[in-house]
Amino acid sequence: MRTLPARLILLLLLIAAVATAVWWRQSSERRGESASGAHTEAVRTVAVFPLTAANEESESVASGVGRLLAHRLSGNGPWRRIPGQCLRAGGSQAGAWTIEAARMRARELGAAAFVVGHVQLAQNQIEVEAQWFDLSDPEPRATARATGALRGLTAVVDRVAEQLEAGRIRPEQVRIARVAAVTSDSLPALLAFFAAEEHLELGQLGAAEEALDRAVEADPQFALAYYRLAEIAGLLGDEERAAQARQNALLLSNRLPVQERALSELLVLRLRQQLAEAEQGYRSLLGQQPSEWEAWCALGELAKLRGDLTEVRKALEQVRRIFPSQGDPCGARAKGWLD
Repeated sequence: MRTLPARLILLLLLIAAVATAVWWRQSSERRGESASGAHTEAVRTVAVFPLTAANEESESVASGVGRLLAHRLSGNGPWRRIPGQCLRAGGSQAGAWTIEAARMRARELGAAAFVVGHVQLAQNQIEVEAQWFDLSDPEPRATARATGALRGLTAVVDRVAEQLEAGRIRPEQVRIARVAAVTSDSLPALLAFFAAEEHLELGQLGAAEEALDRAVEADPQFALAYYRLAEIAGLLGDEERAAQARQNALLLSNRLPVQERALSELLVLRLRQQLAEAEQGYRSLLGQQPSEWEAWCALGELAKLRGDLTEVRKALEQVRRIFPSQGDPCGARAKGWLD
């Protein structure tokens, strides 16, 4: 009987030790999960560089195929693309990026991965090759190649996207991208849209508007073309046309790619004069996607409306950082912001 208290104490100490070990293990697991979650949250952007044209005939579609591929890839999981304009600013305007130059630019813009590749067009047959690189890995994580008739361009790009996806996610998730980033299945509409993007990057707003007119004429359901048309009409000062194009884009918002859909929803808040909610939304978007220059431009515009020139300067500085060799892409919207 005299040894009972000692045994009891020993048992209690043993229970306490086990409980402490269990607590420590669970705490460590939670810390690991937290770190993993933070890592996943940080690893959110993929830079799809303009694809290189293998011959002169391919030049008209190469960079456009890169944009279409970026929309497809950014439809899955936490990945979002870096806007294509940003990827022209850090080096060759012709889009001929070396792997190391692309890696440096992707790192500068906060990407976790990047894609490079090339396009070859011959006798209305197109071949697309691409490589996916994690930023820290010198070897490609995935490679892809697909060929087909030019009229089936979207199907060719889908196959390339699926092969690249297969290198980084579970096989049963691969086809999510096809439905997550809907653009257009009309080849004439896509080619016109590609031309408009080229004109926009060169500051040729009138030519870009004409190309977008051709795009929506070829495909009246082309939501992304309406979205760009609204942007360009606004820059040209045609507010009536910009409002109509915005309305069309909003009506077709379920067909917008992921990032444009988020921006269109914030545009609705601005049109409803819910400016505080819109600003909060832009800041939340930029927390995940700091290279989204359109959101920075919107923040600058909202800051100008409330007379906060300090915040205007901050927004413009961010845009200039993203576009170091192109100046201020906020364009006509920014005229007079700092007067």
